[in-house]
Amino acid sequence: MAEKKRRTTSDGALVESAPRKYVKPKPSFTVDEKALPQIKSWSVGKIYKLEIEVEMQSHSKGDTFGPAVVGEKKTHEARLTVLSIKPEDSEDEE
Repeated sequence: MAEKKRRTTSDGALVESAPRKYVKPKPSFTVDEKALPQIKSWSVGKIYKLEIEVEMQSHSKGDTFGPAVVGEKKTHEARLTVLSIKPEDSEDEE
């Protein structure tokens, strides 16, 4: 069982807190207007659905960059290359 962490506040009081559980961040990526011209009219904070075609470049199981988080199951991970991207409701422009 993990020990509680102890820290001192600015006024010198000793505070104990339960250890935080690690939450792996969701994947994110950056796209420019050449790849997705629609972003020019989109608003920050609004949610948009995309259709993305990807090619899998590699696949692994477990943590390849260091020890796994204690108690966490090994997960599958993949490195993907984006081949095309468009808004979900757009029609093919072929």
